[in-house]
Amino acid sequence: MTSLLEIEDVHIRFQSKGRLQAFLDRDSSRFIDAVCSVSMTMQPNETVALVGESGAGKTTLARAVI
Repeated sequence: MTSLLEIEDVHIRFQSKGRLQAFLDRDSSRFIDAVCSVSMTMQPNETVALVGESGAGKTTLARAVI
């Protein structure tokens, strides 16, 4: 059977600071990882729920898939 949706190892990062600001703050990372290593497969006629606490990246993942 053919999958309706397949995503594998999805990573989404957002830049939180500019290069100069990160240097001045002595911060080694300028990025925030919003979604890390998400994989899933959806089959036709299958219902899937994406559940997590506030700020876990559910909407970010959904927007990336769309």
